Formats: sequence, C-alpha cells, structure tokens
Amino acid sequence: MLVSNGKMAELHMKKNKLVRTLGMGFTAIAVAVSVSLSGIRSEAAPSYLKAATYVSDAWVSNFWNSESDHMDEELAQIAADGFNSIVLVVPWREFQPGVLPLSYNRYAFQKLDKVMNVANAHGLMVELRVGYVWDYYNDDVTTGRFRDLLKDPSTRAAWLAYAKQIYRTASAHSNFHGGFMTWEDFWNYIEDAGNLGRGANSRIAAKNCGYQAWLKKHYSLKQVNEYYQPKEVFTSYDNIYIPARKDYAFKLFYDFYDDFLNDLLEDTQKVFPGLSMEVRLDVDPVSAQDGNGETGASHYGTFQCGNAEYTSLMYSVSMGHGFGNVLSAEEAIKTMNEQLSLVRANNGGKPVF
Repeated sequence: MLVSNGKMAELHMKKNKLVRTLGMGFTAIAVAVSVSLSGIRSEAAPSYLKAATYVSDAWVSNFWNSESDHMDEELAQIAADGFNSIVLVVPWREFQPGVLPLSYNRYAFQKLDKVMNVANAHGLMVELRVGYVWDYYNDDVTTGRFRDLLKDPSTRAAWLAYAKQIYRTASAHSNFHGGFMTWEDFWNYIEDAGNLGRGANSRIAAKNCGYQAWLKKHYSLKQVNEYYQPKEVFTSYDNIYIPARKDYAFKLFYDFYDDFLNDLLEDTQKVFPGLSMEVRLDVDPVSAQDGNGETGASHYGTFQCGNAEYTSLMYSVSMGHGFGNVLSAEEAIKTMNEQLSLVRANNGGKPVF
C-alpha cells in the first residue's frame, strides 16, 4: 500500500473484515510484500525481507536534495516497527543530470552512502528502485529520456553508465541487498504511443522506436494483418503504424514493449548484477478480435526477470475485483494467493518481492 502526505495506513482485521484506519506518521512509507529469498549476496542478510520505502520527512521526488536531519531516529523507528530492510527510490536524472555529456550529482551519491551507513547501523538491508522518473533537480520533463531508450544508443549508454555507478556505490556496503527497475517508469510512452492515430506521425514513431523492425522479425505480414483487420491490410512493414490502445492490434505493441523491457533489463544486469524488475501484474484490456467485447493482454513474458534471483511486483488488494467492492479477509487472502501463484507459475518458481 502506498501512503503519502506523511500518513501511514494500517490494515487491521476486525470481525472478519478489512478495516482501514489512518494514523499520523513521521515518515511516508510503502509496505512491500514480504517474501522468502534465496541466494542473497550478503551473509548477514535475512532470508525473508520486510521492507519500507524510506523518504524521511520528504517525498520520493525531493528526498535526494533534502537534508533529512532526523535520519538516525527515523531508521531506528523503522527497525523498531519490525522491518528488516528499506527500499530507496533512485531517480535517474537526480543521480545523472546530464546524458550528453554524462554528468553526475555528487550530493545524491554522498547521501546514498550516508543512508546506507545509517541503515546498516540499525540492522537494515537496502534494496534500490532504479530509474525513477520524477525528481526536482530542475523543471525539465524527464519522460523523454525513457522514450529515447528505445531509439537512441547514446541514451541507452547513459542509462547503463548510471546503473553501473549506482551499483558500484551501493555494493560497497555490506547491507546492500539488490535492486529492481520497474515497468511503471517506462509506461508513459505506452500511453502516448496509443494516441498517435493512423497517420504519418504514428508510422514514423513505429519505425523510430523499433516496432516495425520487431514485427518483421517475429511476424509475417499476413499475421500482422490478422491483428489489424478490418481497419488495415498492409503490403509493407514500412506502412505499419502504432494502433490505438483500445484496438486488438495493440496486443502486438504490448508484446513489443515487453520484449524491449526484457532486453533492457538483461543489458542492465551486466552492469548491475542480479537486478530484478517490478513486473506488471495487471492484464490490460483491448478490444476482442471480432470487435465484440474485450480481451486481455498479459505481461507474463516479463515475469522471469532475466537472471535475477527474484521477481518484484506491486500488489493491491483491489486487483481482480470491481471498484468499491468490500472484501472479507478470507477473500482478500484467497485472491492474493491466486495472483502470486500466477506470477510464480510464469517466472520459473522464483521468489517474489
């Protein structure tokens, strides 16, 4: 559960119902799903992680350029509350302001060292969320960086350099556990691409991002046309555009994007060993092939997470249920077990974080 504005939500079981109560907290935290993990690098690491996302009394977006004067007390409280680890969200631009030429934010790296040292003093392991979109380093929008990873080798090289430097800094500490990137930070392009329409701009984008080349590698034109009909019958891959997000053909674009994320993860694991990925558990709706109703586009192909020892994910009790439903504790736990079993059925049985 994600909690903001300095409040911490607690879920209590009462009379077989889930009741949410709100209480004031000195730090905003996110409670991560706790899981058994094997093959952890540090001998001091626990076999079962219970992690809180730590941002002191700031937000994720401005944590790395704030002072965090009460860090020692805050991390002591997190440990006293029963957590044995923290998650630090590491924005790409905050740590690497410049892509061409490369530049790094010395203060952010110094603070990373400081947080890891203080966390270690309180017996807390550290997990890193690598590549967060938002920060307050300056007023420029950073989503373009993530889009450019699809088409610009220089941007991709900068990403790998950033990940390598983050790993080098964090792995120097004995309480470093590992890290994960997440589909969420790359999803803006999915939403934008699905709104380009059927004209020249969409065809240019389909070429530049690699979608046309990916289709040519994996599908015949006849197979592509089966997805796009009755709207289009293509005679050349150069004419293929990115379909609307609601179209059945967008299933192809989802698969293309999943392959891009898998490829980026595997490249990044070369400089950040063991890096996992927060995978998208949601099944995205698209129109059914016959136009009647909807069907789903799953992302099971990402669940393996390359050579990572575990799969990361965000889970919400609302997944698989209608808006406004009231669930018993038994119903919520049953659905959670079903969803987590689905992940493990598609990730080779790896642990889940």
